Amino acid sequence: MVLGVDDFRTEFGYSSERDKRMLREAHGYGTLAGLEVIFENDGEDGPRLRVTPGSAAAPSGQMICVGREQCGSLNQWLAREEVTTRLDEMAADAPADTTLRFPVWLTLRYRDCAVAPVPVPGEPCRSDEELMVPSRIADDYTLSFQFAPPAMAESEGIALFDAWFAGIDVSTDADDDMAQLPARIEEAREQLDALFPALAAEPVVPDTLDPISIHPDLAPGFFAAIKRVWATRLRPRVMALSCADTGAEGDDCVMLARIDLGAINAPAGWQVANVEDSDGEVEARVDESNRPILLSSALAQTPAGEDLSAVDSGMGVAMLSADGTVEISQGFVLVLGEDPVTVGIPGADADTAGHLLTVRLASATNSRIEPAAGQIDGADTLEMEELSEVRLVSNGSGNWIVLRRMTRGGDNG
Repeated sequence: MVLGVDDFRTEFGYSSERDKRMLREAHGYGTLAGLEVIFENDGEDGPRLRVTPGSAAAPSGQMICVGREQCGSLNQWLAREEVTTRLDEMAADAPADTTLRFPVWLTLRYRDCAVAPVPVPGEPCRSDEELMVPSRIADDYTLSFQFAPPAMAESEGIALFDAWFAGIDVSTDADDDMAQLPARIEEAREQLDALFPALAAEPVVPDTLDPISIHPDLAPGFFAAIKRVWATRLRPRVMALSCADTGAEGDDCVMLARIDLGAINAPAGWQVANVEDSDGEVEARVDESNRPILLSSALAQTPAGEDLSAVDSGMGVAMLSADGTVEISQGFVLVLGEDPVTVGIPGADADTAGHLLTVRLASATNSRIEPAAGQIDGADTLEMEELSEVRLVSNGSGNWIVLRRMTRGGDNG
């Protein structure tokens, strides 16, 4: 058989997609090596972020390689027209003559680019662009600042699952009757279905919100069942791309860091506040605590790797069926019950700066979110009359910013 161009393209496409599928489904996504984010002052040009060489796996399974050090000027980014417009809108809701505080996210995306141009035959009197065409496609990447966090459903789902799992109480005080094991497994399944709802499905309301208590003799069977529930039931609901999907989602990137900025509208335009000199204070902070990380198999097989793999994600889960207050350590709130609930959240002050908080209604009730101090998008409360889920971030200076609104039926706003 004589292979033609289409045959080679088909062969390459199959092999490439299989490699990406193996990476994303067997390992997940995140930073593999390098890509350290360093904040530094660049003199008259103001503060900048420096990213060291390294590699990462995108949610689609695409490998990304940053071959040399990269730098990005924050003031130059603030001067872009679309960014200035957004800051002007944010400043309209803030007190006058104050530093505008807000978070931005640094993301890494894969891209390809056409290279190695070669001459092509054709008619005379053609333009220079028509004389040459690219003969190769090279791997490339982009580093970007953005106002909203990228979609990291699986990474956040793992953190949420880890937080729920940490609440399981293995105790000799629990019932050791083996006949109770199916009931404990079903109890866990109901709670997990409420935390990880299936698309286009009715909300699941578990019978109990109490942490599950299991006897040590029943623990091995219980944990084996929970592992199956995660692999067969829950992970498909949070994966960015599975083998059954036809293409990657639009936000196919890896989050490297969140930067909490303070900016002022100076005569020369928006710029990072309080930049004095190389030793001066700058109103910015780099937070990499939510960056997804992939440990290599070699490290994961060592005692250190086992301990690092088992580190608590730090996300706390709160389940409310009546009015209650959320602690700063809790990043996910599940509201249950038929009556409206007032969810009290901490104030948007310096202690909560950059803190992400998700509130989800597991039933069709109306509820409200009420900060202890400050506002939510300029209002004293947020009414969830038509919403099933809201995601907020604290700007650290009196305002919770709404990052995502999910209406009943699944529409984002």
